[in-house]
Order: sequence, then C-alpha cells, then structure tokens
Amino acid sequence: MNYDPNAVAKAWLSSASSGFEDDESLWAFEMLGPLAGLQPADFLWQVLLELVNRAESKKILSLIGAGPLESLLVHHGPTVIERVKDKASRNDRFLYVLSSVWEGGMDKDVWDQVQRICTEALNGRSADHLV
Repeated sequence: MNYDPNAVAKAWLSSASSGFEDDESLWAFEMLGPLAGLQPADFLWQVLLELVNRAESKKILSLIGAGPLESLLVHHGPTVIERVKDKASRNDRFLYVLSSVWEGGMDKDVWDQVQRICTEALNGRSADHLV
C-alpha cells in the first residue's frame, strides 16, 4: 500500500495533538516510530519535512525530533545524515527538531554527527531561541 507523505504527516500531527490517544491516527505514529525500519528512507524524509513545516508548537516540534526524526536516524542514519546536516544548517525549525533527538539505538557515527551539527550550530546556546 502506498501512502501519501502529506496524509501521514497530517495523521501523525493529529495523533500527537491528542497525546497519541487518537485511535484513528495511531497508525501514523506506528509507521513513523516502531515500524520506521520498514519504510523507505526517502518516504520518511518527505513525511518529516511535512511534519516540521506543519507543526504549530515547540512541544510538537520536540516530539517530531524525539519520534520520527530519531526513528529515521536509527533506521536510515547513514543514508540521510547529509540531508539532515544540510537542512539543519539552513532551517532553524529543523535544527530545533534535531536538537530534540536522543541517541537511542542510533549508529555511533550518526549520533556523533548529530551532536556535532547541533554543537556547531548552537554554539553553546539553547535551541529555545530558534522558534
């Protein structure tokens, strides 16, 4: 089954807004979280960009970082890290999302690059000023 990245982003945001208690949208949470390894990296990247663009609060942006972006980096980190680096260097909202990622089961080299990107871009400041 093919999913539209816009529809997945919309459903995930609906689920996040309900505290992930919206049963009708929970499928999107599963797709971008526990089942992210089953999805192609390019598809997850497109959904991620939609999420970052549509998020309406710092809380939701943080959840995107600790959820879909973290899952993308765990499952496809070596494939997408250059895209992540490029986007974070040009987009403060994306950098804010990236600053919310936790190491989890991420490849050590990918995690090191995430830390380096955030450290260099934030230069010792909190990410709160970005959004």
